[in-house]
Amino acid sequence: MMIDCDKELDLFDQFKTDCLMELMFLGVTPAHCRKSIGKTLTDYTIRLAEELKNGNRLNLLPVDLKSARPTIVTSLFASRVSQAIGRSMGFEFFNRFPYTDIWFDGKSLAERIGTDDEATILCVKFL
Repeated sequence: MMIDCDKELDLFDQFKTDCLMELMFLGVTPAHCRKSIGKTLTDYTIRLAEELKNGNRLNLLPVDLKSARPTIVTSLFASRVSQAIGRSMGFEFFNRFPYTDIWFDGKSLAERIGTDDEATILCVKFL
């Protein structure tokens, strides 16, 4: 699914960047919902990207990436909850991928996961 979404829009070309940070698989188990864990993880991702952009915390990177400076944070927010978090954190929504259009082994993702969530949305936060 992610590969198909990535094919739709070349983020590096579209946003004229050579480095981005991707927030991938934001999710919290039902027992831990509504405790701001997802929002906190998103906030820390944005803050780390900003630190790296400003040349701080480079000790966290492998030697060959120490010159990289992210200018955007991207995510494929896959649920209404994660999409609400992204919206509240200033992500802009670019592409929508309906689960009825994503197929695997003869079934759409909508058939596999139910109807609570309708689409994955590609979102970008500018730093």
